[in-house]
Amino acid sequence: MKRSSRLMLVALVASCGLVAAGMSPAGATSPTISAVSAGADHTCALTSGGGVLCWGYNYYGQVGDDTVASTSTPAWVSGLGSGAAAISAGDAHSCALTNGGGVLCWGNNEFGELGDGGQPYESSPTPAAVTGLGSGVAAISAGDGHSCALTNGGAVLCWGYNKYGQLGDGTTTNSSTPVAVSGLDGPVVAISAGTLDTCALITGGSLRCWGYNANGQLGNGTTTDSSTPVTPSGLNNGVVAVSTAGWHTCALTSDGAVRCWGKNFSGELGDGTTTNSSTPVGVIGLNSGVTAIGVGEAHSCAMSSGGGMQCWGDNGHGQLGDGTTTNSSTPVGVIGLNSGITAFSAAGADNCALPGGGGLQCWGDNGFGGLGDGTTADRPTPVEVHFGQTATGLKSSGTPSALGDPVTFTATVIPADGGGTVAFSADGSTIPGCGSQPVTRNGYAAHQATCTTSSLSLGQHAITASYSGDSLYDPSTSAPVQQNVLRCVNCVSSPTPLPYPLWGLVQTLNQLLVQLGI
Repeated sequence: MKRSSRLMLVALVASCGLVAAGMSPAGATSPTISAVSAGADHTCALTSGGGVLCWGYNYYGQVGDDTVASTSTPAWVSGLGSGAAAISAGDAHSCALTNGGGVLCWGNNEFGELGDGGQPYESSPTPAAVTGLGSGVAAISAGDGHSCALTNGGAVLCWGYNKYGQLGDGTTTNSSTPVAVSGLDGPVVAISAGTLDTCALITGGSLRCWGYNANGQLGNGTTTDSSTPVTPSGLNNGVVAVSTAGWHTCALTSDGAVRCWGKNFSGELGDGTTTNSSTPVGVIGLNSGVTAIGVGEAHSCAMSSGGGMQCWGDNGHGQLGDGTTTNSSTPVGVIGLNSGITAFSAAGADNCALPGGGGLQCWGDNGFGGLGDGTTADRPTPVEVHFGQTATGLKSSGTPSALGDPVTFTATVIPADGGGTVAFSADGSTIPGCGSQPVTRNGYAAHQATCTTSSLSLGQHAITASYSGDSLYDPSTSAPVQQNVLRCVNCVSSPTPLPYPLWGLVQTLNQLLVQLGI
């Protein structure tokens, strides 16, 4: 469930003259991406070397870079430059499966969804170990306010929010540590944690779902919540994949067909109607040939055996990828992705896909930078994710300033890791003593560098900050900030306050003296 009350530090930085680096990286080497997971307003990617990068909304630390600064380009997750085997991005938290079978989560912990046993609301901007899951896990799935893990032995454990029974333990009690899902009659081979429900695929192709069911998303012909697994009608065998999010669920059958159920307000079930269904219905035109599926809040997508992409449902942010913002109750092709896709992920109101030739492309909602293209503009067709790109913002402690008085300039670099330096310049020349300022983390806010100087001469100056980049992040330069240096500021003293017109005259004369160089 997407949250409505959100703050974004990127907006604050943008007001300070944030400018992104160029489209061609100069410092960092673009990683090879092997997997992607889209969350509500952020996205995570797994590299071929086992590293994890995330980007987008970061108010709760779900990007994992030890800050709460939202970023429209990928940031490396702290401590996960290698060693990860799988990733899953939820609503406002993220999880990773390590090579050793352990589970780490970071971000929002309002309901205990990080699984570390910590107190509710104790969010973490860096990965935290899930209690009791240091090894033995085969797969993970992060939902809205809960998370689940599949063990090597085929059992399912879930933790976090449980008001509607989405943890599957027969209760509606939240848990900040993993609890076992009860009533799964057979080893599980795949899991999907949704908004307020969860589904598991049993060996042999049988499907089980549990949790919230007001829209029929459990698929058992009712709208009654269930805190233990139930079987969607007609899907007791032949299922090879499942995906649940928002208020609907889709399944892929062994013959390559797609069936969906639950809410259908925007046509997300793909049956040509906008009528909810509490039992599975066939998606028009997808009776065979599909190899992967994924669902978002109110849309769904499928990948064909040839690597082509089709989506259907809500299209308010362009998440169907057909170049429009018009909803569709039947599948439409994603522009430019008619073949060659090897994997994809759908969530919220956006999607990302891995082309066979490398790189990563995303489309749809980009209000918080979750598409990773260095902007916050929605994209109705796929755009390339810009790995390594940074943006530098600049702010003055105050302008105008008085001649000889110190003024401090603060540069904010997003994303960053504390490497590299920032050079501050006035009118194209390095400010004395500020040619190589260290980049440090300002609490959890962002990485910053400062320059304090009293050397600026009278008049207007264009101040810029240039980040050097490092092995992980590219250089970038801020937009100019104008600094006005006056002979004096508020320096007229009088036994009584000057009338406003007279004070205005004093300021005008002061400016005239500056222009005359007096």
